[in-house]
Amino acid sequence: MKQQKTADPAEPVTEEASPPLRLYGHSVRLHTLEPYYSAHVSAMTTEGLHSKSNIAAELAFRDQEIARLRAALEAVRAVAADRERFVFLGPRGFLAAVRIVDDALGGTCPEKTEVQP
Repeated sequence: MKQQKTADPAEPVTEEASPPLRLYGHSVRLHTLEPYYSAHVSAMTTEGLHSKSNIAAELAFRDQEIARLRAALEAVRAVAADRERFVFLGPRGFLAAVRIVDDALGGTCPEKTEVQP
C-alpha cells in the first residue's frame, strides 16, 4: 500500500501534486484552493487540530459565519435593488438601509441611532 505524503504547510500544493477531490458535490483539485488550503493546513498544525471533533468545530464555526455573511450580502443586494426609495427618504432612508443590513448581521452595528427630522 502506497503511503501518501503529508502536505507541508510551508509549501503550496502544485498542480502536479494535486489529487482530484469531491467537495460539496464538485470535483476540485487542491492546487485550485491555494492559498487557502496551505493556510488551513498550517493553522491546523499550529493549533493542534488533529481530531475530527476539533476540525468539525472549526468548520461549523466557519459555516455559521459564512451563512451570516451571505444573509447580509442578500440584504445589501435587496437594499441596492430598491436604492431609489432609500435615497428619496434621505437620512431616514440611509438609517433604514443600515437597519436592514444590521438585522441580517444579527444586530451588531453600534451606530444604530435615530435621525432627527
